Amino acid sequence: MIDKIKNPNELFDFINIISLITPPNRKNKHHFKKLISSRIGNKYKEQQELAKNKLEFLDDIEKLDLAKESLKKLQEEDKEDKKEILSLIEDIIFFDYQVLPAERKFYKLAKKSLETESHPITPSIEFFE
Repeated sequence: MIDKIKNPNELFDFINIISLITPPNRKNKHHFKKLISSRIGNKYKEQQELAKNKLEFLDDIEKLDLAKESLKKLQEEDKEDKKEILSLIEDIIFFDYQVLPAERKFYKLAKKSLETESHPITPSIEFFE
């Protein structure tokens, strides 16, 4: 459960921006609420309202900028929290098995920002023989 993160506002800003590009339907909306409340805990309703109010008067460009800023601040989180945040984002984006191009871009951006371990590839000499 993600309940002790340093930047809960940024997490909810990013999640709400993702929800704006996800095709709306009742099943998605219910799943979205259930998924987030199970991972966030008691802060869900309060943070959700703050994020909705913040995004209400922003245009699309400002929302994209806010998403980038939110991910930058989420980079400050602990390694385990980053993994949990990325897992939550994956669950939201890949819920319906239909990933739109915009969702894919947001996922790549989140993965790049929150990835905690990178595995450099060093080819061995065997590959070149």
